[in-house]
Amino acid sequence: MYIIATTRLARARELLPRWLAVVSYLAATFLLVSTTFHPAILLIFPGWVVLLSVVLLLEARRRPTAPDPLPRPHTVPTPLAPEVHHDHDDRA
Repeated sequence: MYIIATTRLARARELLPRWLAVVSYLAATFLLVSTTFHPAILLIFPGWVVLLSVVLLLEARRRPTAPDPLPRPHTVPTPLAPEVHHDHDDRA
């Protein structure tokens, strides 16, 4: 279930290539329906984690970084209500 959830979230954010999503879903399906406890099956999940990590690291190097994570809009701020100036005369 971890493989399915992670793949779904990563594909929604466009972090994984399509081929890795297909491989991930196939691995998850195999692990869900597998009825044998062969020691080689225990290596599928760690192998998937390594593959996912390598692909994400390579994708992070390939993608350009944004100069500002939170870009500010280029609009002129306008007051919601007109400013009210109070003239105070502090003479006693």
